[in-house]
Amino acid sequence: MDRYICELCGRRFPHSGDCKDHPEEPLQDLADEDVRIMLDDFDSARKRKRLGMLGAVCAVVLSPIVIFLPARKIGLMAWIAASGAAAGGLYKVFPARRVLPDLEQEKPGWLS
Repeated sequence: MDRYICELCGRRFPHSGDCKDHPEEPLQDLADEDVRIMLDDFDSARKRKRLGMLGAVCAVVLSPIVIFLPARKIGLMAWIAASGAAAGGLYKVFPARRVLPDLEQEKPGWLS
């Protein structure tokens, strides 16, 4: 339940200063709500980027659905649905890296 975190790698430390792996990166104080909001925004951006990349890959791989189904409208709708479902399934297997820990579950004493 260390209080300080490196926003690049997510390692946590009991003291302020710089990350051991990233000496140019000052540690962020998880007790500061602005820091938690910033880390949550970074995590959300990584999730959107990963889902977008997986969606694009699935759309390309599943594009024959559009070509081989006789009804274009049904094929297009099936392609969109299949691509989204496949991307969501792959995200379960290959999730984006999260830096912000689940502080609700940890319930550290320093959290205000």
